[in-house]
Amino acid sequence: MKFRFAQYLLIVVTILLAAGCAIDSEVLRLRRAAIDGEIDIVNRILAEHGDIDINAKDKEGNTALMHTASNGKIKTVKALLGAGADVNAKNKRRDTALIIAVWHGHVNIVVLVINAGADISIKNKDGNTALKIATDNNYEKIVSLLIAAGAVDKLGRTALMFAAQYDYGITVKRLLNEGVDINAKDKNGNTALMHATSNGKDSTTKILLDAGADVNEKNKKRNTALLLAVWYGRIDTVEVLLKNGADVSVKNKRGWSALKIAETNSQNKIARMLLKAGAER
Repeated sequence: MKFRFAQYLLIVVTILLAAGCAIDSEVLRLRRAAIDGEIDIVNRILAEHGDIDINAKDKEGNTALMHTASNGKIKTVKALLGAGADVNAKNKRRDTALIIAVWHGHVNIVVLVINAGADISIKNKDGNTALKIATDNNYEKIVSLLIAAGAVDKLGRTALMFAAQYDYGITVKRLLNEGVDINAKDKNGNTALMHATSNGKDSTTKILLDAGADVNEKNKKRNTALLLAVWYGRIDTVEVLLKNGADVSVKNKRGWSALKIAETNSQNKIARMLLKAGAER
């Protein structure tokens, strides 16, 4: 009796293992088909195996959806999303399908995953959001899509701020033409102009000023674009700001004026420029 029971258990275990191998095999087939964009195979697997783990991950944490987002396979992305693929699943680098699609510049995939509920605020291990990646790579269409979806990063920085920081003049002009708020502030109270001046981006600084950016706006520490430019020693930027009406008398929360910052940091040329513009000690 014990022998027959042992045989029965062995048979059951064998069947379960065989079933598990079959399931694993179909998961691998699905992943391979997704990578290759074999939509017919993907549809057949999904139709024949309704219980398949569509969100199974490989050694790097990538799902079938992430692979197909990387390769820009539109039909496959639609099929996987329609079958319930997790649009916000993360791999080991904390990249999502959206971040991966943005990185590769796949505009149509970005549209699909945004419409499927992709979280546009997620940061990967490098601290990059989809918006930052799009802005860094000057993917103008994708930047527009993310802005339309309300994208900002955790510090409240907008696409205009990123474009200003990295001196993407064409993108800055396009965003302004689309009607973005030129004086919008991030969580620290910094405007796009402040991001540009802090980084010494004179060309973008001029574009923003010509478009009506408030040269004397203050952040939460009551620093203006001029105070920030002086702090970082941006001589040419200081000159641009002074020519555009920067107030040399403003003091920040510490009670420091632009002149005090310049003299404290031995920025003699900037100090002379400020004195000439009417700054008082």
